[in-house]
Amino acid sequence: MIPPGNYKSDRFESGQVFDLEIKIHVTEYRAEILVNEKNERFLAEFPKGVTQPIQYENQVKATSVYMFHQLIPLVRVHNYLSEQMGPPVAKRSISNWNHAIYEKFEFFEIWTKNKLIYFYINNVDETGINIIVKKHLFIVLAMKR
Repeated sequence: MIPPGNYKSDRFESGQVFDLEIKIHVTEYRAEILVNEKNERFLAEFPKGVTQPIQYENQVKATSVYMFHQLIPLVRVHNYLSEQMGPPVAKRSISNWNHAIYEKFEFFEIWTKNKLIYFYINNVDETGINIIVKKHLFIVLAMKR
């Protein structure tokens, strides 16, 4: 309780509350179908990149790949995305997204393996230990002979 008296504003203090909001954004495109007197059907074009009745953008794919590579089983990634998205995400789609990422980075894996094979140091282990409340790191190198 503030005691009675005359006051002037000095400044403000702030407190922040952070939260994470997961929102699904769906954009629906409709292509008109026209039929002429010969009963021939003509479909208007969808915008560039819209090729399937349902498709997922990069944030969905990135979330899927990230979760999968955190050693979360495919079924759990599938269930999570399906619950968040509404329409179920096929397990095959999740596998395809992981495979596509692997193909993009396959060259890096090969390059890294080749560098490690011919590098003088071929194993590094960083182990932390607390000594009097302070963290110390010990790095162990395994060297080729």
